[in-house]
Amino acid sequence: MSLPFSSLTAVSPVDGRYADKTAALREYFSEYGLIKRRALVMVGWLVQLSESGYIAQLPPFDAASRARLDAIAQNVTIANAERVKEIERTTNHDLKAVEYYIKEACASAELGPPPAQLQGAMEFVHFACTSEDVNNLAYGLMLKDAREGQLIPMLEKVEAELFEPEPEPKPNPNPKPNPTPKPTPKPKPKPKQVEAKLVELAHATAEVPMLAHTHGQPATPTTVGKEFANVVHRLRQQMQCVREAPLLGKIAGATGSYQAHLAACPDADWPAFAEKFVSSLGLKWNKYTTQIDPAPIPSPDLHRHPHAHQVHDADRAARLHRGALPRGLPVQHGAARPVP
Repeated sequence: MSLPFSSLTAVSPVDGRYADKTAALREYFSEYGLIKRRALVMVGWLVQLSESGYIAQLPPFDAASRARLDAIAQNVTIANAERVKEIERTTNHDLKAVEYYIKEACASAELGPPPAQLQGAMEFVHFACTSEDVNNLAYGLMLKDAREGQLIPMLEKVEAELFEPEPEPKPNPNPKPNPTPKPTPKPKPKPKQVEAKLVELAHATAEVPMLAHTHGQPATPTTVGKEFANVVHRLRQQMQCVREAPLLGKIAGATGSYQAHLAACPDADWPAFAEKFVSSLGLKWNKYTTQIDPAPIPSPDLHRHPHAHQVHDADRAARLHRGALPRGLPVQHGAARPVP
């Protein structure tokens, strides 16, 4: 039985129950996102090969050829990805289908007259590469783009909400006379001031005592300022790790030893060439690999994200009145009479 797609029939909650929360990630982690970045890697590899001077049959591209290649790499649409899937039904190989799509697009008249120079360059689209060379770089780009386009902005938004400014009051269309105007509320910090505000609180409460706990039991004295300093320090560390965690990549051939590269061009410095290409994608070159990049690309980077979320939950921890009495923390009690 074939079921229609819905949140109930989705294989994963990511595209089912939580689809409205994860819709923005489709640009990065869908098969379309993978095809798009595979095309970007393959075209970029071809262009760098042409500029290297290593291959006599592949001179630098003229302006028309370069413009066609840039258009193919930068403008992969859903319709283009569907064409890749059509080709795959014949090749029965997903990456080979992208290669054939690039060749087809270079020869297509839909983007204007096909540049003559590209006709002799098409067999170099996948030169010396194994599928994993393209795939690991495409996956790295998926993570890099999602981190820059979604994750870091989301974390910064959560950070800002630690001290979210109060909304401006709406003007009353029918104001009543008020002989005693209300005082203007003090503005709350702007998002960029969050860390500075936490530092300010740490210094302001550096000598305010409180009882620290360990293993759920009262332990030794500490200060409120020291606990705020903990939050600031962890916040800085985890946000830096999320931003700077390296995403590794390789393009060293079927066994990681550049054998096909050296067979074709034995005098070229292929490791340096690979480093230049991987770095041009914004990834960190992994010098020693087999066919498969042994570094678990997502793990170190993604492992930082829950830690960052824990840090951003500091607003809840800072509200000492929550559970303060059972833990022996100081609380403020309302006075029975007004304070003079």
